[in-house]
Amino acid sequence: GINHQTSHPTHPAVADALELEWANVAWYANWMAGHEHIRERHFDQACGALYEAVCDHRCSGHVWFSLGKALDLIGEGAQAHQAYSVAFRAHPDNAGYCKAWLCSAPGADHDQLHAVSDAIKTGMRAWHRDFEAEGPPV
Repeated sequence: GINHQTSHPTHPAVADALELEWANVAWYANWMAGHEHIRERHFDQACGALYEAVCDHRCSGHVWFSLGKALDLIGEGAQAHQAYSVAFRAHPDNAGYCKAWLCSAPGADHDQLHAVSDAIKTGMRAWHRDFEAEGPPV
């Protein structure tokens, strides 16, 4: 249940009680530092902390979304698009990540992206429903 961007930072007492090993690793601390820098509007520092987090290949795909957000805030659109791409591939049923990836694409038509994002979300729900009922496609 703790796999959503807004579920973080996880309080140390909760992490200890649930034995969440990932809450005590360096990439998680860097991710949380990145968020704190974003809140403080220190976007270059946020990018630095988030780059440190993604250097660990075991980091959550959510970290890549945060990096994309920080890169967007400093005007690095092409790099943000790449980071959003990694986040979306890690969480393909997350319509928000899909939308961020599409919106950051060069030449993106923002007026049409809401419909595309909704269509993907609806399609993924149908795919998950069919998968649970029938099993994986052959």
